Amino acid sequence: MTPTQLAIISILIGISPLLIALLGSLLARLLGCEQKGGGVSKCYFCGKDIGGILYGMMMMHWLVIITGGIAIFGITASLLWTYVSLTWAIASIVAPFALGLVGAILSYIPILTGFRAVDIQLSPVVSGILTDNNKPVAGATIVRYLEYGSYNDNTAITDDDGNFSFPAHNIRSLRPGWFAERSKPTLAKHGIFLRQQDDHINLFSWQSHYSLLQHPLSQVLTNLQCDLAQKSETYVITSTVKPLYVSALCKLPPQNVIPASN
Repeated sequence: MTPTQLAIISILIGISPLLIALLGSLLARLLGCEQKGGGVSKCYFCGKDIGGILYGMMMMHWLVIITGGIAIFGITASLLWTYVSLTWAIASIVAPFALGLVGAILSYIPILTGFRAVDIQLSPVVSGILTDNNKPVAGATIVRYLEYGSYNDNTAITDDDGNFSFPAHNIRSLRPGWFAERSKPTLAKHGIFLRQQDDHINLFSWQSHYSLLQHPLSQVLTNLQCDLAQKSETYVITSTVKPLYVSALCKLPPQNVIPASN
């Protein structure tokens, strides 16, 4: 190959999308195809509708954005080959594509390796009242356990009326972006327990995958009515993602909540 041949090939590559688009438009006219909204429809050749193929050919002109750049690199390389050296010509072609490839790989590293942190609300605001046979339980230790890759817990003491509360808990996690997380997701866990010496009585708990963290739990968790005389039940909290199964000793508000037995 000579510098002149390289320049000619580069120019042909650069204008090839335009040539294909012109050919598609010409064939559509010769075949008398019906054109609607910039597309081709009801275009038959040998009994087959080729309207989609012709429309695709006519849209090829957009590729000039890419092939035009290739043509410029090729013409630049041919000039360097002629007036400088073949080494510089090869470098002018290889370097831009190598840099582009490295940039593309680096742009995907955050996605594949989890270096892009995600804001996650492991728990909205929690508040409720603890009773025993409808009598307030004061001075009880309530523990909230949260887990998603890492572990967190905090405590609250019920007041004289049995009330307790926890603030919302938000984290920034790299975990949702990890490649391995897509094949085996980490369970997100949420639990509210009454601590009695070494025992923990479950008041409200659930576990799910990351995609289920955005459930409508705020209304549920800001009005917990927990009576120790009640039996624990399993509830289903509905959402646009998937049903979320909750084990609770607390009576939950009816919005988006149904007993699992139903």
